[in-house]
Amino acid sequence: MNAAPSGRRFALWRVSARRLAFSLVALVIAGCATKRDQIDSVDQLDEFDVHREQALKDSETPEGKAYEREFYPAIGQELADLLNKCSTEFPSVEGDSFEMVFRIDHFGEPKAVMVRPMTEMSECVANGAWYFTYPRPDEKFTQLGVALLVPIKIK
Repeated sequence: MNAAPSGRRFALWRVSARRLAFSLVALVIAGCATKRDQIDSVDQLDEFDVHREQALKDSETPEGKAYEREFYPAIGQELADLLNKCSTEFPSVEGDSFEMVFRIDHFGEPKAVMVRPMTEMSECVANGAWYFTYPRPDEKFTQLGVALLVPIKIK
């Protein structure tokens, strides 16, 4: 005899359906969070690439070349001291290297300091570089500032 489900069985099925729906919603939310984290990582990589490409373009202009001639002597000693400090704190293998990208605004203030690859050592250097004293770039860079690419090799 196949009768319609009793009220009790129907109530159990409804509870199970609610649990299933809740589980699906939780999985969807967890999936969105994971995808958002991945998107943030991709956005950071893209931001580095954008600044790196701009640095290469800026370095080809006469004003960019002139700024590089001022930039390296202005930060040279601070960068050397910072590299020594960071390499003592986070020892790295000889021959390790990373790239730094700077974006300096028209007042000589850093607006971006990024490194790739990100290691404890390179992150230490990037964090310390925010406190350097930078020269002011040419008026050509008033709107966006100037971007510079600095390759670093650990010896």
